[in-house]
Amino acid sequence: MANIGATTAFYKVETSLTRANNEVSKSMERLATGKANANAGDRSSYVAMADTFRLDFVGTKAGIKGASVVMGYLETGMRVLDSGSGLLSRLQELAVLGANDTNTDADHEGINFEAEAIAKEFDRLMTTSTYKGKDIFTTSANSEYVSMGDGCGNDLWPR
Repeated sequence: MANIGATTAFYKVETSLTRANNEVSKSMERLATGKANANAGDRSSYVAMADTFRLDFVGTKAGIKGASVVMGYLETGMRVLDSGSGLLSRLQELAVLGANDTNTDADHEGINFEAEAIAKEFDRLMTTSTYKGKDIFTTSANSEYVSMGDGCGNDLWPR
């Protein structure tokens, strides 16, 4: 019966692979951190790459914060619009009820009183709704901007 055992060549290959893996790992660490380097000439390029990565990361992080502000702003606006939609539905219902000829004068007065109160509440919702101190519904287009952090100058989202 033949005996197949580990030979010296196997151990040399394993040692070489381990050494190559360690060198690749060190090189990746140097590229990522920009700290340790192989020779003095490479250090400046590693530092420049690390600074670029760091700036991109910080810009992306700030962009994510800006996007979360926009999400909160939009969610608040949607809640206000949902409330306004409910008020307008009730106002339409009152208009249909008010058009009925069988209503008495007292019925008409009651319907008109409720309709005026709903209209005032709708106006209040649309004019006083804010998010972080900023009006949600404005009378001028493109009045607010939120930076998304791509650094190109085209990263502003109009409100």
